[in-house]
Amino acid sequence: MVVIGLMTAAVVLTVPDQRSRLLDDAERFAARVLAARDNAVLQSRPMSLWVSASGYGFAQRRQGQWAQLNDKPFVQTDWRQGTVALVGQAGRGQLSFDSTGLASQPLQVRLVRGGEQVSVRIGVNGKVDVSG
Repeated sequence: MVVIGLMTAAVVLTVPDQRSRLLDDAERFAARVLAARDNAVLQSRPMSLWVSASGYGFAQRRQGQWAQLNDKPFVQTDWRQGTVALVGQAGRGQLSFDSTGLASQPLQVRLVRGGEQVSVRIGVNGKVDVSG
């Protein structure tokens, strides 16, 4: 009985917690959004963010046009398998940060995986909050 109990405990401890992994994804996304905001301020150049059900990416305003960024931490990123982002009525959201760090509009992204949910809210003041 003791051996079975120990084996059961070992299995329970090694099964990944989907909730914490989803929270990790949300926090990673929030950190990249904050990096984009800070980059817009430091370079005095607007940065934009797009979010879809399957992933997100960043662009920077250069010579009057938006240029997709492909360098870390701004590389286009897909959500982990099984994760879906719910954003806006059209299933896609977008905002931009100006050179003072203010967002063009508020944006809420709700990440869903396996019945769990975590929300990331981006305010017009550039503040980013993660809540579960």
